[in-house]
Amino acid sequence: MSGDGPGVYKVVAVSKMGHNSGIVLESGTVSRVTTGGMVPLGSDAVIQVEDTELVSSTPDGEEDTIRILSSVSPGTDVRPVGSDIAKGEVLLPGGCQLFAAELGLLASQGIESVAVRSKPKIAIISTGNELVKSGSNLASGQVRDSNTPALSHLLREDGYNVTFCSHFPDSLHDVTEGLRTTLQHADIVLTTGGVSMGECDYLKEALPAVGASVQFGRVHMKPGKPTTFATFSSGQLFFGLPGNP
Repeated sequence: MSGDGPGVYKVVAVSKMGHNSGIVLESGTVSRVTTGGMVPLGSDAVIQVEDTELVSSTPDGEEDTIRILSSVSPGTDVRPVGSDIAKGEVLLPGGCQLFAAELGLLASQGIESVAVRSKPKIAIISTGNELVKSGSNLASGQVRDSNTPALSHLLREDGYNVTFCSHFPDSLHDVTEGLRTTLQHADIVLTTGGVSMGECDYLKEALPAVGASVQFGRVHMKPGKPTTFATFSSGQLFFGLPGNP
């Protein structure tokens, strides 16, 4: 007991991790407690071994009596049961991401499974007859597609799943049918090019044809003014970015 103070004491029990000795300490006696072990009933503090010295040992080499060299206050080096998480406390807020720390916290409370939402599957679509793959030789009037690899890596760096990449040529039929196919593979469709007012910009015309509701078709920003956002009754989302990298 913390009130006993420095002096010589009889070691009457040992409390090891994972085992409850069941003993109740009385004033004038002590118990050896390994780090993480249960503190016996009747005790209210722990003296660090560095603040004690051995006085006598039992025949098998265990402590028999020790001398306590310092005083402690009640609760010293004792972690009360439930002090880490109080009853009724929210462990994790809904919608949070589960990383190593969160999974460890759940496991510590005996929770083996929780309801989760998977990360969205994202498709990246480039549009335009002028585009060729980055490794291709350029003909007159062509440019290499830099948006697809750049956006793919940006999304993957943030932990998103880019599951589908494609290219639509400039025709209303190809854009419309391409969107239908893409929506079978992705929760979010991200396109570059084809959302402005040009003669070959077909995305805004194709979106209603595939069931999309356009929420806005321009933003107060330059470059980037034609940025478009649309939703689907299925919960899928569409983001249309200008083609200018």
